[in-house]
Amino acid sequence: MSFTIFTERRDDLAFLIMKNESTGEYAEIIPDLGATVHTLHLVSGDTVRSILFSDSHDEIGTNPLFRGRILFPFNDAIPHGEYTFNNTRHNLDLNAPNENLTMHGYVYDKQFRNICQECTRDSCSVSLQYTLTSDQMRGYPFNLTLTVTYILKNQEFNVRFEIINPGTEAAPLSFGWHPYFTFDGSIEGAILKMDSSHYLETDSLHIPTGRLLECNDSPFDFSKGVDITSLVIDNAVTAPSDGTVYLSKDDRTITLLQDTNFFKYVQIFSPNDGTSIALEPVSAGANCFNRPELGLITLEPDERIDTFASVRVD
Repeated sequence: MSFTIFTERRDDLAFLIMKNESTGEYAEIIPDLGATVHTLHLVSGDTVRSILFSDSHDEIGTNPLFRGRILFPFNDAIPHGEYTFNNTRHNLDLNAPNENLTMHGYVYDKQFRNICQECTRDSCSVSLQYTLTSDQMRGYPFNLTLTVTYILKNQEFNVRFEIINPGTEAAPLSFGWHPYFTFDGSIEGAILKMDSSHYLETDSLHIPTGRLLECNDSPFDFSKGVDITSLVIDNAVTAPSDGTVYLSKDDRTITLLQDTNFFKYVQIFSPNDGTSIALEPVSAGANCFNRPELGLITLEPDERIDTFASVRVD
């Protein structure tokens, strides 16, 4: 096999393209927009297929649904942009003012630095890094360094995340990745299967109430497989014990694997247009900065987290 990495400019954006020259599989990453995974094409059968639904070129900058984005230093929503940590009240800027919410962290539109890339006979990889300092984000006076490593293999795409606290104070955080999966632009007839034990009850704004309820015999029971053609959902379920989520259509299966030691939940969101479904590995439920029991992580100075997620096609 032969793998390559190259850059392609489209208007004012640079796309970092990782490609398996032998099979035609490729991934497109946008380092200057939060290290976003813009597209992913993997072999299924004898054909290279689109696995992720992506922003149109006109949407990339406005990022309406956070497709492919990294959610850091918190995932999902914080109502009113307010939280308390170590007895100090903090106020974040609202990036969803109509809903009175702060959404999906800070780095989703930031410029990541390319610190390493490598191609071997069996894969190619690129590592992108961003350091969040205490003076950058209003209401988040903490220091964190995030390194994301993307690895393209035959019929497989791996993502590794490293988070380090280089500061002198403990930092609160949660984390997520926001891929929208598709079968060439449609999920009609697709089956979602995952063996989750519980789901987070939410209010009318899809903010968790704090109650963890059993999936069995509920609308969130996907253990036997559910047709998601008309599914309307924006909820978190606990990660399956083996970390595996299956999305199937006809003779194709997309498999998402996540590190359950870190990613405790899968946030499921259907945009209700029949194109795709977001299956998001997340470390915590939404608003965990105000409900630490939902998975808030406190990272001490010099402490480090290493975790992963992967996507493959069968």
